This record gives sequence, structure tokens and C-alpha cells, in this order.
Amino acid sequence: MDYSDHVVEVHPFEIFPRHEVRDAARLERIATSMAVDGWVGRPLLAIGDQGVTGSHRLAAARRLGVEVPVVVVDECERLTLAPRDGGADVYFDGVRLFEEEQFLAAFAELGLAVAVSLLNDEMAANNAE
Repeated sequence: MDYSDHVVEVHPFEIFPRHEVRDAARLERIATSMAVDGWVGRPLLAIGDQGVTGSHRLAAARRLGVEVPVVVVDECERLTLAPRDGGADVYFDGVRLFEEEQFLAAFAELGLAVAVSLLNDEMAANNAE
């Protein structure tokens, strides 16, 4: 899917990562590639300023000062953020979301087809690595 109609470019420190970097070698590979080619590939997915995907790509962009393409889903009555140190927890109908499958189900129920597609693409790419 082409996400270009839904993407905004933001400074990498305007988005909070969903989790800390878990694979230092992966971060180094991404940063090396990004230093040469800039941002390549899928945009990040965020709810407000809270990242849902791309914690390693975001960390590389922060290190290099590279602008980040992001598809931003707005908060709503059912999809909310609860601030915490270094970001926010995401809730859907009062239940905290942890796993990608939970995010997918919430996005699907809200009719957010672009978010569903982008998260499916992200999960497929992660499984292929």
C-alpha cells in the first residue's frame, strides 16, 4: 500500500518509541544504512506522539538527526494515551494495549484501514528478519 497521502515528516524527538532498543546489532545495521541512504522503507505508525512501530528505526533517526515519516492516528474517546516517563501507554476501551495483535484489533474495530495495513506490513517485515 502507498502511504504517502497519510505521512507527515517529523523531527525524531517528537515521537516516543514504544520500547527501548532490544537488538543493538539491528540498530547498528539500520543506522549504517540510514547514514548512507537516509530513511528508506515504511513510515512509522504513531498514536499522537506515541510510536507504535519502528523503535529501532526511530533510534537510528535520532542518532543521525534524520526526519521521520510517520502515519499518525489521532486519539479518540476509545483510543487514548496515558502519559508515563518517556512516552505513553495506549488504551483501547480502557484496556492497555501491549501486543501488535491488540493494536490491529483496535485499529480494525475503529475502521482505521491505513493503520491496519501499515501494522500488518511492519509485522510481516519483522517476521521476515
